[in-house]
Amino acid sequence: MNKLKNKIIVLAAIVILTLSSFVAVLPFAFAQPGTTWPSFPVLSVIPDEAGVGQEVLLSYGITRQTAWPQAGWTGITVSVTAPDGSTETLGPFMTDTTGLGGAVFVPTMAGTYKFVCNFPAQEVEVAVAGLEVGTTVSASHTPEIELVVKEGTQRNFFPDTPLPDEYWVRPIDAQNREWYSVSGSWLDTTYIQASYNRYAPYNDAPDTGHILWEMVQDVGGLAGGDRGWHSFEDGDAYEGKWGNPMVIAGTLIGRRFVRGTTTTYAVNVRTGEMMWEKVLGEDQGLELAPSFGQVFYWSTMNNHGCYAYLWATQGSTWHAFDPLTGRWEYSMTNVPGGSRVHGPNGEIMLYDIDIGDGTISIWNSTAAYYDMRLAELGDDNPLQEYQAGRWRPIGMTFDAGNGTQVQKSFPSNLIGSVEVVIPQDKVIGSNMEWAGGAAVQNPQIWAVDLRPGREGQLLWNKAWPLPDAGVHYDFAGSHPFSVEHDLFIITGKETRKHYAISMSTGNQLWATNAFEPYNNAYSNVYFQYWGQSVCYEDILITAGFGGVATAYNLADGSMRWQYEAGNEYGEFLFGNDWSIPCGFTSDGKGYFFHTEHSAIDPKPRGAPAICIDLDNGGEVWRIDGLRLGTRWGGQPIIADSVILGFSTYDNTIVALGKGPSDLTVTTPQVVGKGQPVQVSGTVMDASPGTKDAEAMLRFPNGVPVMSDGDMSEWMLYVYKQRPKPDNAMGVTVKIEAVGPDMSYMNLGTTTSDVNGNYGFSFNPEKEGTYTIIATFEGSGAFYGSSETTYVTVGGVSSGTPIEPEEPLAGFLTTEVIIVLAVVIAAIVGVGAYWMLKKK
Repeated sequence: MNKLKNKIIVLAAIVILTLSSFVAVLPFAFAQPGTTWPSFPVLSVIPDEAGVGQEVLLSYGITRQTAWPQAGWTGITVSVTAPDGSTETLGPFMTDTTGLGGAVFVPTMAGTYKFVCNFPAQEVEVAVAGLEVGTTVSASHTPEIELVVKEGTQRNFFPDTPLPDEYWVRPIDAQNREWYSVSGSWLDTTYIQASYNRYAPYNDAPDTGHILWEMVQDVGGLAGGDRGWHSFEDGDAYEGKWGNPMVIAGTLIGRRFVRGTTTTYAVNVRTGEMMWEKVLGEDQGLELAPSFGQVFYWSTMNNHGCYAYLWATQGSTWHAFDPLTGRWEYSMTNVPGGSRVHGPNGEIMLYDIDIGDGTISIWNSTAAYYDMRLAELGDDNPLQEYQAGRWRPIGMTFDAGNGTQVQKSFPSNLIGSVEVVIPQDKVIGSNMEWAGGAAVQNPQIWAVDLRPGREGQLLWNKAWPLPDAGVHYDFAGSHPFSVEHDLFIITGKETRKHYAISMSTGNQLWATNAFEPYNNAYSNVYFQYWGQSVCYEDILITAGFGGVATAYNLADGSMRWQYEAGNEYGEFLFGNDWSIPCGFTSDGKGYFFHTEHSAIDPKPRGAPAICIDLDNGGEVWRIDGLRLGTRWGGQPIIADSVILGFSTYDNTIVALGKGPSDLTVTTPQVVGKGQPVQVSGTVMDASPGTKDAEAMLRFPNGVPVMSDGDMSEWMLYVYKQRPKPDNAMGVTVKIEAVGPDMSYMNLGTTTSDVNGNYGFSFNPEKEGTYTIIATFEGSGAFYGSSETTYVTVGGVSSGTPIEPEEPLAGFLTTEVIIVLAVVIAAIVGVGAYWMLKKK
């Protein structure tokens, strides 16, 4: 019986294995061409409750995917029945390769909407998941899906993340979406000066001159000894030590050593930490200098996100590096020339406008790679678009010729050169060349369309009537323009007047009439660094060598305000006011920094850095002696809400911004009832610069926090070793308590002193343990900080002496001793008796 059973098992196993081998060689496709296969449609309404006028997402499709290059299922519609019984059909829609797609629907009335997804029959074009080419996927529809719509807001959105109220660092968690507004980059000084018109959005621009950290760029400062008043050289003229700085996603990129071997370094803007320093391109046998930065967004089938690059150009070859590590990423050859701007997603665009040939070409950095990959993969490759869409240029060197997206012609009768390029809008040009400042004879201005599909179309070409003879007219150094107000500015060098021209028509709109200093004639149109005229919101701001900043209304050219940068001690030899070109505008404020061609030595003392309220011209803060700037020495920049600048006073980089604070609080552990409690502590600056070895030697107990009003002088004392300011004020500290019965008490406020200490006392009324809370709520210079401590209030006054216990010897009288001796003797005698008895 067992033998028979075993034989049956063996035969069964053979049959199973044989069948398995047959199955293994059968084709995977179960549906043959010409057959019909059922479809299983899906539809979701997200959310399923909403308010009138609020968007909802319709997710439609079927459960079966397609295979590339069949991009998805087509012809899908969604039938909608409104609460009033009316109907409409949405679509036709297409899915992606997952078999799903999405559309937005906005309900217009309260009640219940009903939706049905309709999938039309269609054939499989590329074999997928068991379905051969030619298989028909049958038509189908979903059951009704309901959406309940009510009056008013019904949808519940993910709560916003508040902007930082504490010191913040990178990386920024991607869920803190709102923080984009305080974390802008400074990618390219030349571009920001021109195409961005020195406007630096996406910053919580500093409200004081508080210093976060300082870094030595090169040997600098007073030489000392028998060199007397003379300081170390600062590089200028022509060899500035901090040329073309940039910040890419929180990383400051700078250069050292303009002569000999040049190194590039990266510093964390928020911490002051040196991240790397190297000869850029050394691994490729090159010695490169940083040219500009890039942060762009890439979104394709399976790849969505931003990429950051540090670019170093060498003729028509561009090299991309990782700003975080300095690693080489990829290179492009044969990059064309042209005006460099940034596109809507951060792509680099080159507008090559050849006036002589009457041609315009537009090159795109992302298309250079994408189109190169498309051509490399070939049109017959079913995965062509899929593979090209994956951003993987790392380690490659390729020809950038595929990046040219537009090549068109325009009228060849234009003269002059390009002045302003506004991406995907227009280019403005003229024949008003610098020519050493020669008087303009027959000014001609023109505009050419750059809007997609209209590139190269002439918008207008007009002669501009000269307001005055013998004057040099030109676009000011920063090429001021305003898209919102449809104008750009031309400036008269000698007259110091400014003229608004319509970008739409070329007609003059207005001219200024306010007096500007004579010295402005030397800077109005000469160099972006000295003669900035910038448009910000609804005003034109002019400033420069004359030392006076002036704001004009863009509506009519009338003067709104003027600010004079007084030179109290006459240190600046070329005027009664310090020259103050506008470095940049941000967050409703303008930042002006003294700049020279090349610093005289001994250097003029007290060169100002000034922040002005652009609404009314009021001074927000001013530091006299923070930095002395030069034409080639690198202009101050702002990124991640931090101002960065180079000073020839000591050849250092200084970072200004709102810093962290550190508060401590102490009390006695125990006090008696009725006794006052002394609350004391410190409020200290916790910025990165206060942790440097030099600062810790001078301030072993920490750098005290000072009031905003005293911040400028205090920073000069802390970082520039200037005299300690008299009567400097600390900050307000709020003292609160929670009593033993959990009752809240606002005890009051006190002010910290010049050493950072504060004190406060109060009289607790109840016994028990109190929680003491000390808080510095923050200021323009500092984020706030808080700390707690505990004190116990006892039932006996700490001033009442407690009687000590009597020592034991005081109770051992003679009688007691005799009794104890008798007892001990009796115990010993009894013990001896029993021992003898046992023997």
